[in-house]
Amino acid sequence: MAEFSNDIKKIPTVSKSFVSNEQTISETLPVPSSRIKFIVGQKRSQLNKIEKRFGVKISIMSNELIVDNIIWQTLSIVGEKQKIDATKMVIIKILLNTTMYPNIKNKTIGKKE
Repeated sequence: MAEFSNDIKKIPTVSKSFVSNEQTISETLPVPSSRIKFIVGQKRSQLNKIEKRFGVKISIMSNELIVDNIIWQTLSIVGEKQKIDATKMVIIKILLNTTMYPNIKNKTIGKKE
């Protein structure tokens, strides 16, 4: 039995940052090009806050699609499924707020004026 416990000590361990029950995946979300600025923010500040808050990575893909005279861009969101879903909900909320109030200035999450 002592030989077995010595063998276990020789097994390399994996840092907790690499151990997860969730699998990292990538999903996309189409966004009207005219509203991208509200998600990105000045100098990417809004996007950085969203990424940090939810632990995801967001990229704006270079492809554009025109449907009914609206130019759409695609966001790529990489992370765990649950975190991606939460991120999408925040982005959709931002889009709804800027659509309902089109004259709104580029506000950041949680910031009051």
